[in-house]
Amino acid sequence: MNVNMHIDINKIVGLIVTVISLIGAIIGAVQGDTGSSSLITNDSSQSGGTNSQPAPQPAPKPAPKPAPKPEVRTPEQVRASLMQQLNEFRASQGVAPVSESAELNAIAQKWANHEAELGEFEHSSFSCWTYTDCPHEHIAVVGDPTEAIDAWKASTDGHREGMYYTTSVAVGHGFAKYTAGPYKGMWFVVQFWHDHNER
Repeated sequence: MNVNMHIDINKIVGLIVTVISLIGAIIGAVQGDTGSSSLITNDSSQSGGTNSQPAPQPAPKPAPKPAPKPEVRTPEQVRASLMQQLNEFRASQGVAPVSESAELNAIAQKWANHEAELGEFEHSSFSCWTYTDCPHEHIAVVGDPTEAIDAWKASTDGHREGMYYTTSVAVGHGFAKYTAGPYKGMWFVVQFWHDHNER
């Protein structure tokens, strides 16, 4: 009787140990699954969630290119442009071209320098220079020397007609930037003409 009782107690203890081991294994498995789920959730919140990422920033705009420097033109280039525009206008009126006069260029330039320095806008007072009769003269205040031709072409007080006189044979131009007066920074342009009956 005592032996059988001892055997039964051993079986019971063995079953209890087995059950405890099974319960421990089950608890460990459950804890392991929960930990994995948390890890995945954390990964998802860090890499897959749209609200957790900063808003995309616009690409930086390229730095603006510096403005091109204005073309530097020599007096010879300016006079060549004035002569070309003048003779193109004369051709459009059916009139022969005129030649450029170095003497008239020098006289016109002297007067342009004089007016720009004083800040004045007056016709020449050089007593007709070396000519026996005074040639006709055009003057203009413009932003660029080559704009003078267009200003004279648009004139309604004789400048337009003066550029296509059939008796004109030579012309000279002078131009200088104002350093004083109300036109400071602008250009004074003068145009002197030599006609057949003025030499």
